Order: sequence, then structure tokens, then C-alpha cells
Amino acid sequence: MPLETRIPGQGARTLFVVTAACLLLGCFKLAAPIVVPLLLSAFVAAGMKPIIAALRRRGLPSWLAVLLAIVGAAMGVSSVAMLVVYATGEIRDAWPTYGPRLAAIKTQLNDWLQGVGFRHASVALQSLDLRRVGENALASSVAGITRVLTAAVLIIFVTIFMLLELGNLDLKLDHVRTSRGGAPLARSPLPFDEIQQYILLKTVACSISGVAVGLWTAVFGLSAPVLWGLLMFLLRLVPQLGAVVAGVPAVLLAAIELGVGPALAIGVGILVINMIVANAIEPRIMGPALGLSPLVVLMSVAVWGWVLGPVGALLSVPLTVAVKIYCASTEDLEWVAVLLGPARETHRPRFHHPVQDRNEGGE
Repeated sequence: MPLETRIPGQGARTLFVVTAACLLLGCFKLAAPIVVPLLLSAFVAAGMKPIIAALRRRGLPSWLAVLLAIVGAAMGVSSVAMLVVYATGEIRDAWPTYGPRLAAIKTQLNDWLQGVGFRHASVALQSLDLRRVGENALASSVAGITRVLTAAVLIIFVTIFMLLELGNLDLKLDHVRTSRGGAPLARSPLPFDEIQQYILLKTVACSISGVAVGLWTAVFGLSAPVLWGLLMFLLRLVPQLGAVVAGVPAVLLAAIELGVGPALAIGVGILVINMIVANAIEPRIMGPALGLSPLVVLMSVAVWGWVLGPVGALLSVPLTVAVKIYCASTEDLEWVAVLLGPARETHRPRFHHPVQDRNEGGE
């Protein structure tokens, strides 16, 4: 390669960044039982911070604002948990009545497999008890909900201390800077506001999808529409993949309860809802600076899922966007943010380090 085409100093810097990222991911994997509750608490705290700020502007002390916000969030989570338990119990109670329909579906599918020549698949299907598979899936869902509610107690306690600490974080950072002879910062040197903005906007987009899917399934009379809306709200955090995974159980249950035609209509409606949210609503409210490349989305699901388990896969995109926002706020890691972003993001990311911005303004 000609000397004039080489980039001075970039090779060692890139190797150092990749090595540091691998070491951090390895540490996170080893400490996953501790890291997962802390991450969930951090996301909850980021979502509740604007509510607490609004309460403080009304004259409430910090501890009372945090207490009211936590109580409201706990009541909301408890209400949603009760609805999910009720919806799951409704499906579990009605499951024995699905026996004839499941047998008919199994017979039709078996005849189709034999007709197209898949005899081994037909034999495997004949030995499969669809009713038992569904009962096991429902039992696993109930057990998973119980584990989530148990972990929620720890998450709430950690969130309380995080919210109390966030109020003093800017003061501590100013004290550190002034003790070293610098001027106080107008804002935190870390991009907390941008990460909080992303969490709030993503929550709004997921809420729109969840409410729309819940209403759409309720129109057809499908059982437990609240459950399908909540499932879409949670899995919608993962673009492309999450919406598909969230829609499959609703379509399968619709095929059992309502028939193939309504199931196809429900599936098409879920697909249209998520296409509208992904291509019309999210880009408008979030902007291109908060986007990720489709390849990065797939890789982030695999990497964070391997590191932190199912919670890591669920929070893979928010975590990767947080990394992108942090890299975009620094001068030496801004190239990482550009690589993580979509192809259309050709401009400089809009999240910059406040000290750098102030120095540039002074020049």
C-alpha cells in the first residue's frame, strides 16, 4: 500500500478499542447476575427521572418526589402483572376446550405433509401431543412471571437509591472538576440526557405498538388481548426480530380459536402496525442519530443475549444505542458511533461532549 494512503495511528487505536470491548463484555458475562438487575434499575430510573423532576418543580422535596414516583410505578407494574396473570389463567382454563380444534389442525397438517412427501415430518408430528406442548408453555409462562415479580422487588429498591443519587450526580461532577481547577459544567460531561431521551422515545413507540396490537386482537375477539399488547410492547424493543416473535403466539392462538382466516388477518394487521411504527413514527420522533444499522441490530441481539441472557437480548438495542450515544459524545470514539449507525447517517452525530462544544464556541 502506498505510504500516502495509510492512516497514521489508526491501527493501534482500533485494536485497543476492540480489545477493551471484548474484555468489558467478558466481565459483564461473569457478573451477569449483578449486572442485569442494575441495568434494569438504570432503565427504570432513566424513565422516571422526568416525572421526579416535574414533581420537584412543584415544590416537593427530593425524597418525597422519589417516593411518589416509586409508589406510582409499583402500582402500575402490579396492575399490569395482575392483568397478565388473569389473561394467562384465562387461556389456561380454556385450553382443554381447544382439544378438538388442535386434533383437527394436527390431522390437516399431517395430511399436507404426507401429500408433499415429508413422511418423516409426518411421523414426528403424529407422536407430538400439541395439547401437552401448550400446557407446558403456559406453565413455563406462569413460572417466568413469578420470577419476574420476585426480581422486581430488588429492582425497585435499587431504583430508589439510583434516583436519590442522580439528584446529586451533577453536584459531585462539578466538585471534581472545580477541585482540579476547572470551571463548573453547564451539564453532565456524560450523555445521560440523550440516553434518557432515547429510552423515553422508544417507550412511546413501543407503547403505540402495544396498544394498537391489543386493540386489533380485541376486535377479532381473541382471548387475552392485553397479554398480546404487553408482549408486543416488551419485544418491540428489538427492531425487526421482536415484532415477529411477539406476533407468532397471537397468530397461533387465533388459528386455534378463530380459524385460519382470522389468524391471517391478525398476522397481517400486526405486520402493518409495526411497519407503520418502524418506518413512519420512530424516525419522526427519534431522528436518524438514534438509529442503528440492521446488521448491528442482529449482532447486538446475539452478543448481548450471550452476555446477559434473555434480558440482554431484550435490552440489546437500547444498550447498543447507549454505547453509540456515548461514543458520539467523545472525539476519539466518534468513528465507532458512525460505524454503528445506519447508512443514511452521513452527517456528524448530534451528540457532542459539552466541554468540547463550549471550547469550540469560545474559539
